[in-house]
Amino acid sequence: MTERKKVDTPLILFGLDGRRFAMRIAHVLEVAAMVALDSFAADNNVYLGLANRHGQPLPIYDLRALMHLSPDTVSVDSLFIVCQSQNTLAGFIVDDIHQVIYVAPEALTPITSSSPAISEVATYEGQLIQIIAPGPLLASLAESQQIQQPGQFDAVDAGVSL
Repeated sequence: MTERKKVDTPLILFGLDGRRFAMRIAHVLEVAAMVALDSFAADNNVYLGLANRHGQPLPIYDLRALMHLSPDTVSVDSLFIVCQSQNTLAGFIVDDIHQVIYVAPEALTPITSSSPAISEVATYEGQLIQIIAPGPLLASLAESQQIQQPGQFDAVDAGVSL
């Protein structure tokens, strides 16, 4: 019988508020420098606006605010990670990008966290790194902000008065 080979998991390592976090590369489409955003009034500091990504609208969120970390100024030097979960794309502002790392399966540990976006940690170079899953993060944003999916609109969007 052939033995299955263990495959290391690639993660993109980044910084937020002086701490290291990661995302699975499988969810990351690209890392980009800050671009001009079409901003809309928001009740919170989580949603920053829409970016034009290859002719398509991309919502940009402040990952510090989503993770309940201290706020920082977003500038032209800011970076964001473009993530995909199922059919949803979003950009998350991060402080800095460190590198892509590869961790062995035994270095990944499932955890229970107060954040729905963190369900596992990786042990890397003697440190614990929380792994952010964009799927639960986007799902919680959709619930809290009632984000409309493409093709959905209400009477106000259609210019209809009721």
